[in-house]
Amino acid sequence: MPTGQIYLWAADFLQYAEDDNTPANLLEFGIRKSGTGAGFPTSQKVTFGCTEVGVNTIELWAKDLDGNADYCETYAGSR
Repeated sequence: MPTGQIYLWAADFLQYAEDDNTPANLLEFGIRKSGTGAGFPTSQKVTFGCTEVGVNTIELWAKDLDGNADYCETYAGSR
């Protein structure tokens, strides 16, 4: 990339999400690099630079209208 950075958005990783009470269009999503925070992330994107080439772990979060949140981990990059 010309800037030496790439942005990856939560929507890039989200296949689907559902909740038993909150309609899917009202679920809130967040993303962050694994191990870089606690609680629901406020960001919709993560940034990787040239020094982070390789496999990187990402947390993809979802939160319902009651404030219940959970996440799954996935990977970005290659070996």
